[in-house]
Amino acid sequence: MKKTSKIEKKIRKKKIGLMIVILFLITSVFLILLSQTNIFNISKIQVNNDGILKDNDVILASGIQKGENIFRVDTSTAIESLLLHPYIKEARVDRKFPNRIDINIVERNRHMVLLNVGSYILVDDEGMIIDIAQAKSAFQGDIPQINGLKIKNASIGEKVIIEEDRNIEDIINFLELCNTIDIYSKISEIEVNDDYSINFRFNSGTKVAFGDLNNVKYKLSFVFNIMESLEQRQDFNKEQISKGLIDLTQGEDAIFTFETD
Repeated sequence: MKKTSKIEKKIRKKKIGLMIVILFLITSVFLILLSQTNIFNISKIQVNNDGILKDNDVILASGIQKGENIFRVDTSTAIESLLLHPYIKEARVDRKFPNRIDINIVERNRHMVLLNVGSYILVDDEGMIIDIAQAKSAFQGDIPQINGLKIKNASIGEKVIIEEDRNIEDIINFLELCNTIDIYSKISEIEVNDDYSINFRFNSGTKVAFGDLNNVKYKLSFVFNIMESLEQRQDFNKEQISKGLIDLTQGEDAIFTFETD
């Protein structure tokens, strides 16, 4: 078998190197031509989102513009820009050739509203501050309002910090458990006391003296059963139910009474 000489090896390496250079030049010219043609100019930006943000707000946050060449869009930069928006938790940007961009986002879960010295702080289920407004009505949807917490910081995009080493996760977990038994959306306000025990009120007006945040799941089961019974009873009208008090602070059982004027 004939051995390949050193000269032949050098010639082969030069040929391979030349082919790589030619291929690189062809690819570069091709990409330049593509970047100059109008066929690849973005004509549509599709926003996929099941939250409350408007499509135009999402597009503006991405920094992508119609008419821009699709090859010039830096999807990584667009994603970073989207994640700077306090309402956006996750984002993905995809090119759809020849001229469409898809933006897929997941919004933060609007979990509760904290009353803080005349302002209202919208917080998600990770304790992140999403928004701040002068009125709770600025936030869409029925979101429980939390009163009585002393807030150390109120900066959008940062995690809320409570004074006196209180743990906001306790309230977050409480609301998550309320959601699992389908009473979260029925709660209008929660009052956090100095000892970190809580009282809360349903949209119906019924009050709950809940006590401390121990055995939460067990105590919520009492609340759920009582509220379900009240809604099914025919001998109570809405005014009577609105004056009801479920007291979980007097022992292991729940006590239901009517408040008097």
